[in-house]
Formats: sequence, structure tokens, C-alpha cells
Amino acid sequence: MVSIDWLNTLARDRNHGGCTPIKQPSRWQHPGLHPEKYCIRYHPKRDAFTISLEQFTRNAV
Repeated sequence: MVSIDWLNTLARDRNHGGCTPIKQPSRWQHPGLHPEKYCIRYHPKRDAFTISLEQFTRNAV
């Protein structure tokens, strides 16, 4: 979870964020596409944030 205060810290400190790996289970309960990264970025020119799940990998059960 991300708080508004933390997002404001990214903007104030000019830290443009980045990505964090998502821990993957040793076995999936359901096949499909699963994200490997959780990313938060600040875009100073637009004064906007992007919060996304990225780098999806297809996994089998």
C-alpha cells in the first residue's frame, strides 16, 4: 500500500521512483499472466504519478 504522504515525498525530494520485484511463489494455484514488478514513478513535467504492475510472465499450475 502507498500513502499520499509517501507519494508527496517522491515529488518533493525529486526522487522519481522505480520498481520493486514481486516475490514469486514456488507454485501457482491458477495458470495465467502474473506480474514480476511493482512500479511507482513520478513525472515532474506533468506533476503526476504512475503506479503499475509490469513485466508479466505466463505461468502454468
